[in-house]
Amino acid sequence: MFAFKKFRIYQEKVGMKVCTDACILGAWSPLGSARRILDIGTGTGLLALMLAQRSSPLTEIEAVEFEATAYFQALQNVQHSPFAHKIRLFHTPIQAFKPAWGYDFIIVNPPFFQNHTPAQDKNRHLALHNESLPFQDLLASLVRLLQPQGKAAILLPPYESQFFATQAAEYGLEVCQKLVIFQNPEGKAIRQIQILKRKESFVSDSNIKEDFFYIHQEKAARPLYTEQMQLLLKDFYLIF
Repeated sequence: MFAFKKFRIYQEKVGMKVCTDACILGAWSPLGSARRILDIGTGTGLLALMLAQRSSPLTEIEAVEFEATAYFQALQNVQHSPFAHKIRLFHTPIQAFKPAWGYDFIIVNPPFFQNHTPAQDKNRHLALHNESLPFQDLLASLVRLLQPQGKAAILLPPYESQFFATQAAEYGLEVCQKLVIFQNPEGKAIRQIQILKRKESFVSDSNIKEDFFYIHQEKAARPLYTEQMQLLLKDFYLIF
C-alpha cells in the first residue's frame, strides 16, 4: 500500500506499482479548465485520483482498464477515496470504449516495451509490454476521443517518446509541450512527458515548449530530493 496525503493506493494485485515518474505525470500535467478527463489504462487508479484531487469539483473523470485484476484494484482505491463521486471506471479495452462525448484532456502512462523479453509475472508483462495497446491503437483512440481543442499527456522513455511523436504526426497530432525527466543533473534523461494536440495546419509547429525536471539533487547512495520535486509533489507525498 502506498499512502498519499488524501488517498491510498492498494497495489498488491497489479503488475505495475506506484512509481515516481507516474506521480510526476499526475502532478505536472497541465489540465487547464478541462471539464471531462479520461485516464487510459488506469491500473491502480493512481492518475485518475491525482487528477481528481487537482481538478475543479465539477470536473468529470473517467478511467478505462481492460485487465480484470487491475480494474478491481482501481475500483477499490477509488471507492475508498474522497473522490469517488468524480471518477467513473470502465472495464474495457480502450479500442472498444465508445463514450457519448469527447474529452478535454486525456492522460496515459502506456505499456511501452515492443520487442523485449517478457516479464515472468503475467500482470507485470501486460503493464509493461504494448501488445495489448500498440502505439497505433493508442493514437487512433486519442484522435477519436479528444475534443477538437483537447490535449493529451503521455509518459514514455526518451527513445519511445521520439518514435511516438513521429507516429503521432501521421494521425494529425503534434507535440506542443514536453517535460524531460532526469534522476539527477549528472544523469541522462529517463522519461519524457509529451503534451499532444491536433495539428491546426499542414505545417508542423516546431515551437515546442520544453522544460527539464530533476528528481534528486545529486547521484548518491541516499540522494536528497530537489526543490522542484518537493514543490510539485507537496500536495501528494507525505514526506513533503
